[in-house]
Amino acid sequence: SQEGGEGEILSWVLVCSGAFLFFFFSTAPKVGFATLMQSLAVKSTQNPAVIFGSIAAFVTTIDSIILMSFSFIFSFLSLQSALWISCAIIGLHGVLELLVGPWLVKVPKEEELQYQQLANSAA
Repeated sequence: SQEGGEGEILSWVLVCSGAFLFFFFSTAPKVGFATLMQSLAVKSTQNPAVIFGSIAAFVTTIDSIILMSFSFIFSFLSLQSALWISCAIIGLHGVLELLVGPWLVKVPKEEELQYQQLANSAA
């Protein structure tokens, strides 16, 4: 009976610490994404608040799906298998961000020149 209690406590510690670490490490990229979207929204639409609301809902939904998928993986597989699969998912996500991130941030040359002209005229 006590052995089951210790295992249950360890399970809760793993789940809670995993969720904490997930949000701890994913907060900075989300802030960067929101900042990027803010600059794009202000330039490209009349009502940027609509885009910000959509982005917040999208990011929250994706976070929920990721955490639920990790819970699903850990409930049906052994601990070692679940950890390897979770590491692979997080690694693939990092590779995707490395490949797509610079493309999202890259500014066309014409816009870059306009920004430089605005900065020079303001100074």
